[in-house]
Amino acid sequence: MAKKEENVMKTSRIIWVALLSVLLAVSLTACGGGATTTAPSAPTGVTATAGDGQATISWSSVTGATSYNIYWSTTSGVTKTSGTKISGATIPYTHASLTSGTTYYYIVTAVNSSGESVESAQVSAAPTVGGGMLQLIGSYPQLDYNYYGDDIFVSGNYAYFCEAGSSWTDSYVRILDVTTPSTPSLVGSYFVGGLINGIYVADGYMYLGLNNDPNEWDQLQAVSVTDPAAPSLTNKNAGVAPLDIAVSGNYLYAVGDYWDDPDNIIRDFNSFSLSNPAAPLRVGSYYEMDASGENVIADSWNLAVQGNYAYIAAADRGLVVLDISNPTLPSYAGGYNSLVLRGYLQVSVSGNYACVWNMDYDIEILDISNLSSITSAGKYKPPVLFGVLANDFVLIGNYLYVAEGTNGLKIIDISNPASPVVAGYYKPAGADPLSVAVFVSGQDVYVADGKYGLMIIRFTP
Repeated sequence: MAKKEENVMKTSRIIWVALLSVLLAVSLTACGGGATTTAPSAPTGVTATAGDGQATISWSSVTGATSYNIYWSTTSGVTKTSGTKISGATIPYTHASLTSGTTYYYIVTAVNSSGESVESAQVSAAPTVGGGMLQLIGSYPQLDYNYYGDDIFVSGNYAYFCEAGSSWTDSYVRILDVTTPSTPSLVGSYFVGGLINGIYVADGYMYLGLNNDPNEWDQLQAVSVTDPAAPSLTNKNAGVAPLDIAVSGNYLYAVGDYWDDPDNIIRDFNSFSLSNPAAPLRVGSYYEMDASGENVIADSWNLAVQGNYAYIAAADRGLVVLDISNPTLPSYAGGYNSLVLRGYLQVSVSGNYACVWNMDYDIEILDISNLSSITSAGKYKPPVLFGVLANDFVLIGNYLYVAEGTNGLKIIDISNPASPVVAGYYKPAGADPLSVAVFVSGQDVYVADGKYGLMIIRFTP
């Protein structure tokens, strides 16, 4: 009997020793003597790349993490609390079945047995359609909501962002350093009375076509921007009201009324020598009456220059092409108009095609390979809704970049002109944009917007 009790006591001691060992191990682990005891750090290197109806999120792996979570939202400022959670995401993760044109915002967290990390930096992507990828890589907001984005020109490492006053009687040109497009920075500003109808920058000078100045006549201005921080006026050409300007070689070309000639004839196309770029000198013009006694290029609105030809969008006459091989004596080279008693408001040219915006709000694609017989090759029709207009567009190669009002930026593939297709578009989340002007520099598309300021969007076909 005593022997049995002794065995029971030995067994009890063994059990207690085992329990104490377990408790000691647990205690050591809790005090850092065993496995990982803290949640991992937040993921870094997070990116979001837009695709066709999807976004691909990637990040750098985190030491000690066993899994990752993604939180997303269509509203900026996403957190673990406000975002929709995707558990157990792998690197990279493709977020599919998204709405093209909507911006999606993402954060990533790392997870292990001790918990979840804090949020990563937020990234965003706006899925596209048609296979092209568009991503907002930088922006510059409006400084004053009494002014709104109105035009844009990019030259070298600088973007010249025009803001028009709400009273239509004054404007600013904001000169931005875009050496790093993701972080544009203000370098200098230039104030003008009136509205800026045209802007072109070349060889250290900014040329502005102005009208509606309450204190002076409409004019062409030359402004030195050799020091972008201190732009300075070098010349004014009064008596001309440029609605658009372009520079090619040593000449500047302008469309818009010039009324200072002795014969009192208003000439709508004018050539200026830039032999002294600080002071453009008018050296040529074009004026011709047709058989009905009408000015061939009356009400010219917009201008594009390619090679030895100037392509003019005339509201009354359609597309007019002038031979400018001799800038002092421009001559008629061809024309096209698909509408009766109405013409075009905008033109852009690339290679054998010209795109024109007609007064039915269509963008017509014209074959200009034979200027004596220009033909229609196709048409793109933007949605005709309030605020949805092709305010500005640029044709480069097979792509037409359109600032489409409340639709934002839209890119059209015209490789088959008879059947143009949308290659992608970007529309900011939140309030509808008011995209009014576009400029393309390499893969980066600069959009002047009346609500969002300047947006820099990267396009990868």
